[in-house]
Amino acid sequence: MFKDNLDIKEYHQMEDINASFLITASKNCKTAESERKKPKKPTTRMNWGTYIHTAIQTRDMEKNFYLEPYEIDGIVLRSAKTGKLLKKGEEQLEVLKTQVAPKIVLSQKEWDMVEGCMENAWNHPDAKKLLKCAKFERSGFCTLQGIDVRARPDLDCTEVSATLFVPAALADIKTRQGGKADLESWNRDFHNNRTYIQAGLQILVWETISKTKVKDYYY
Repeated sequence: MFKDNLDIKEYHQMEDINASFLITASKNCKTAESERKKPKKPTTRMNWGTYIHTAIQTRDMEKNFYLEPYEIDGIVLRSAKTGKLLKKGEEQLEVLKTQVAPKIVLSQKEWDMVEGCMENAWNHPDAKKLLKCAKFERSGFCTLQGIDVRARPDLDCTEVSATLFVPAALADIKTRQGGKADLESWNRDFHNNRTYIQAGLQILVWETISKTKVKDYYY
């Protein structure tokens, strides 16, 4: 079955096997089972990826994010030289996060990065076709070979009319950092990180539920 608008936290708490488990299990089953029982906390880079996904899908920075001020009650939050959060500003920032929740507080550097990625995605002629027609963050659940599995591609364009020149496709948004957006680096990481397992699971889940063929998959 498909579930639309399922909260991402609720999705991650479900017991059904997902692509992350399968990727880890393909390298080490014990590690996969251990991480399933005690999930790792999101890293800073993982959080950045989540922020970028949210911005691209909603196209509304102000609705989802709050720009961190230079100072609060006269207390400067960050070092002018390094941009790092100062110890005396930590408490002020935590209070602010509580006050503006559920909005996420972003530094100026993070804001510029997230907004830039959002604009670049929507200005790209091919990406824009998928973004305009997609159902975002749709969750799929089914049983494959006796195992309950789940998948959640970022973009579901499988129900789009062919007149829009978009194939019955799924797509996943990947953020690339450190100058690794070139094709050679992507292809290397695609195989080394076994990202193809994610694509394969999403396609199998969608075809099993919908009984139709997924013609293309995009990253």
